[in-house]
Amino acid sequence: MKYKITFKKVLIAYSLLWAIAIVIIGCKLWSVCSNYQKNYDVSMAAANPDLVMEQEMAIYNSDNLVNLAPEFVSMVSSLEKPENIQKVLNDSIEGKTLTFERDEKFGERKPKYSIKADGVEIGKVLLAQKPESDDFGFHMCELDQASLYVNTELRGVDIVAPMGADVYVNGQKLDETYVVEENEFSSLIAKKAIEKSGVSHGTITYRVDNLIEEPLVELKIDGEPYDFAVAEEGNYELYTYASPELVERVTNGVIEGGRLYIRNLNNLVGFGSISPYLVYGSEAYNAISSAQQGIGWAGAPSELEIQEAELVEVQFYSDMYFTAKTHYRVHRVYRGVTYDEDMDFELLYQNVNDHWYITNFSLAK
Repeated sequence: MKYKITFKKVLIAYSLLWAIAIVIIGCKLWSVCSNYQKNYDVSMAAANPDLVMEQEMAIYNSDNLVNLAPEFVSMVSSLEKPENIQKVLNDSIEGKTLTFERDEKFGERKPKYSIKADGVEIGKVLLAQKPESDDFGFHMCELDQASLYVNTELRGVDIVAPMGADVYVNGQKLDETYVVEENEFSSLIAKKAIEKSGVSHGTITYRVDNLIEEPLVELKIDGEPYDFAVAEEGNYELYTYASPELVERVTNGVIEGGRLYIRNLNNLVGFGSISPYLVYGSEAYNAISSAQQGIGWAGAPSELEIQEAELVEVQFYSDMYFTAKTHYRVHRVYRGVTYDEDMDFELLYQNVNDHWYITNFSLAK
């Protein structure tokens, strides 16, 4: 059987072929246009500084904060604990909502933003447009600079330690770069101690600045730890350059000897009461004995009360000698007049048969 090809059938076939071609070309064009639009949108976003900032806000995370505050980090003492530096930086963002807004100096070529934590400015970000443009004519934006403000008051401490001692701040040993003053003991009693023992003593004052928190300060003498006293200003000084055992052993006797001397000066006790505390024939023995003979005519006060008595400092020179500083607060009434006095003594002690006795003394300045 033969089929008759008519013009109508040819027209229908031709139309179908065009329809299929148009669909295929249309899909291809749609795909091309769609990809173009996507790429265009990506390029436009990359060139939009506000959209770029949404991505760049990720730099404000705890792991990167140290890189955003280089001036602060470099200012902090190298003796500060690293965790304290990180804690200060973290406090800027932890538990806070971070936002950004255009800075008043915002510009198209150099977009500048203010970074805020709960509405408080904590830093700045500066973007920059690349000089070259992309295929769509956009100038891409990229991070130029970012900063974090740190509003923390740094502190400093003074540390007074004996010469020859090792001082540690937060586990790190101080060297001569921290020394601000050296002071050799030069009082009358110190000179006597040096003369008799052949050992000289003094103090070194260290200054450590730009600390975040109160540091851990340690002192060792010949490898043995000693305790510091913390002054009201947060500074440190050594109570004593002597072993805790020696200080404990002599404290009561040193304080009581001073009490008896004060009472002896006021004719309330005789020389026999204080002489057991003195080296026989020493400068202290002879001075108090002579004074006893000259104060008898003065009479005794009607009232005398030693309100405070304190061993302030002990300096160990050798197995034979140490010095002590004492403080007394004395209230007395003499011939109807009231006196409230602070009396400070410096004493030189000598070891005689494993017992410590006063061999010299003076008023302390």
